[in-house]
Amino acid sequence: MRNVLLKTMMCAGLTGVLLAGCVNDDMYDPNAAAKKYQESWEKNFGNIDPQQTWNTSAIHTADITIGYSGNYTLKIYTADPRNKQTQAYLLGQYDVVGDQSHSLQFDMPSSLTNVYVVLTDQDGGQIVKPTSIINKKVNVVFGTDDSTTRTIHNSGGVVYISTGYGVRYGEEDYQAPLHILPESVNNTKKVTENFLYKSIGKLFYIRPIYYKSNDWVTLGIYYYDENNKITEKAIWTRDEWSNGCWWSSDTDQLDRTAVDTDQLIAQGAAILWCQSIKVEIPYGMSFGFYIQNGNDKFYSEKKLNETYQGEKQCHVATFDYQGKRYLTFEDQTNVNGNSDMDLNDLVCLIGEDMYNSGTPDIIEKDDIEDTDMKYLIACEDLGGSDDFDFNDIVLAINHVSGRKTASVELLAAGSTLATKVMYNNTTIFEEVHEAFGVPINTMVNTDGKNIPPVKGKNIEVSDDFSITTHASKFKIIVTKAGNNSVEISVPNKNGATPQAFVIADPNWKWPDERQNITEKYPNFTEWVNNHTKDNWYNAQWK
Repeated sequence: MRNVLLKTMMCAGLTGVLLAGCVNDDMYDPNAAAKKYQESWEKNFGNIDPQQTWNTSAIHTADITIGYSGNYTLKIYTADPRNKQTQAYLLGQYDVVGDQSHSLQFDMPSSLTNVYVVLTDQDGGQIVKPTSIINKKVNVVFGTDDSTTRTIHNSGGVVYISTGYGVRYGEEDYQAPLHILPESVNNTKKVTENFLYKSIGKLFYIRPIYYKSNDWVTLGIYYYDENNKITEKAIWTRDEWSNGCWWSSDTDQLDRTAVDTDQLIAQGAAILWCQSIKVEIPYGMSFGFYIQNGNDKFYSEKKLNETYQGEKQCHVATFDYQGKRYLTFEDQTNVNGNSDMDLNDLVCLIGEDMYNSGTPDIIEKDDIEDTDMKYLIACEDLGGSDDFDFNDIVLAINHVSGRKTASVELLAAGSTLATKVMYNNTTIFEEVHEAFGVPINTMVNTDGKNIPPVKGKNIEVSDDFSITTHASKFKIIVTKAGNNSVEISVPNKNGATPQAFVIADPNWKWPDERQNITEKYPNFTEWVNNHTKDNWYNAQWK
């Protein structure tokens, strides 16, 4: 019996030794998993750039000068928010005061090279300024920051109209805007059609360069005084006696037989001459234009025009083309739908030229629909070593710089482990699969179930919140076997091996399940090795 017991003890001891030899060293090394993940990472992607932030957003500064008085809202967009063909995302929004300068910080995709800055007044009028980014800075002036240039600032609210200098021009000059607004085509909703101008305090010129109509019309200007009362002034008439002051430079004589510009060209007038109109308007005054044809009068603000099929009609348009500002008109009523609405019956050049005139700011009157910017966080949950698909958890952080709230959307869950999402000490999703309404072992929006994104609770953020610097505060807590949990976030140290990173693109498509990220985005490795190669994800602005 003793021998049996002894043998049993010996076997037990041997078994213990053997088992001990098979035990994973990871049980005794809490950093083992991280080491293995790093080794696998380097094998797949090579060395990490020491300056790598794992964030494709960056903080930029907008230096804004507002010469006009009053209170405004300032917004910054990724693209032209007026263009419905290109999705523009709202990056920043701020309440600002006029007659001073502001320095504002905002997040934006680091690969973006241009933004649109929009100043909105209390009446909803918007001045839109495209601008380039230089050394992570944007500089925009609304009005002017130099009071000495306000040449007509103290004119007592009086608008002066006088005869300007003569201008000679060729066919190529007036044909240029017709590429934008071709003849006999309904050209509405192609350019700015509902607007006022705002004077920057410099004189400017109106130059009629093209006329295509059988009617005699009058061009006029209207402006708002301090009591919001409208005053109108006729500034140019095209009639059978003056022919709009178009001359043939060959003879320097009026050609009263020509009914439009094309006929002048057809008669051999290779170069034309027109009398410009000199306009002086006090600084900051809002004004627009109208065209009168008989008893019909059409304004640059739609609210003052006729209604057709339940919509106020556009008869005056403005746009910039090839470095010049154009003002164009439709001279026929459309109450019965009979007008071609080509908006080019009269074409004028307006503003800046060699005589130091000043092109006024355009005040857009149509509403701009905002789409807030989203920044995506893509996560590997286990720190494994085999797939690197970065779809185990995908979040969208909705935040516009200048706002004190943000929201989080759950986009995908390729993980089959219980996962919690937090911001600081605030729980956003107690369990992501539960939020999607599926069992924990179910993958969502990777290669399993397709479920619409789930919005979490809004969170309060600090005044200086930035996805560029605060992304690491979003925590993904994964519960492993044995109720052991691990906390994952975007690294807060440059050059660290990531289990999560930020993509500054609302439309980013994460890899499919078990699809290595380099299979979907071959340039990802370049970004790993060089943080400046931040265009790897094929964003629309690239």
